[in-house]
Amino acid sequence: SLSSTFNFILCEKTPLERLNMVFRLSGLQLVGSYANSMIISDAVLSADEKNDGVAVVDLGGGTTDVVVYHGNVIRHIATIPMGANSINRDIHLHGIPERSVESLKKKYGSAIAEFVSEQKLIQIPSMGNRTKGVLRRNLAAIIEARLTDIAEYVKAEIKDSGYSGRLSCGIVLTGGSASIEHIDELFRRVTGFEVRVATAEYGLDEQSRNQVESPAHSAAVALLLKGAEQGLCSVSVRITP
Repeated sequence: SLSSTFNFILCEKTPLERLNMVFRLSGLQLVGSYANSMIISDAVLSADEKNDGVAVVDLGGGTTDVVVYHGNVIRHIATIPMGANSINRDIHLHGIPERSVESLKKKYGSAIAEFVSEQKLIQIPSMGNRTKGVLRRNLAAIIEARLTDIAEYVKAEIKDSGYSGRLSCGIVLTGGSASIEHIDELFRRVTGFEVRVATAEYGLDEQSRNQVESPAHSAAVALLLKGAEQGLCSVSVRITP
């Protein structure tokens, strides 16, 4: 008997046409378009993980992508319309100046409030030359609440995939928000899976891996690797701050 597996990627026609037009007007040739969730796994997963069963969760700005692998085949893809921007909005709504939200989250944020001291006070710029004190645990509680929502949606998507009982390698987190402290523990508590935070490491030389050691670079590296497969660019990657 013969069998085949097909992955159909759908999107809105108008945004895709506009994207193509931007490149065309810029004088650049667009070789191809790829769904983020289809290619990011090549940069963060080992062959064993793809075979034994794993879910990759890419925590982006506006969305969270989930892709389930088993037997070296993508079994399920989903996009959750919630990401880092949702966390930032929540923090801003609690009286934090918008210009300070992202840096505050990166420097002092934690995915689990109980791991943060109740007495730790953070000073942030306020109106004029004044500063405003914010309890770090309160900041962590805001982040934890929104990340818990995202983790619950991820858990539901894995269940809907039909492979929740076959993911021997658990969940791999990547993307910009995967850098938040203790995020692996939060996802472990909510989903019940083993969790690790991944950076781009497969298909790169040692020098390149050192340059892209943040989970925030995973999608960009995955796209470059896809281009390298077609002989369009070098695999060696250098990130300039």
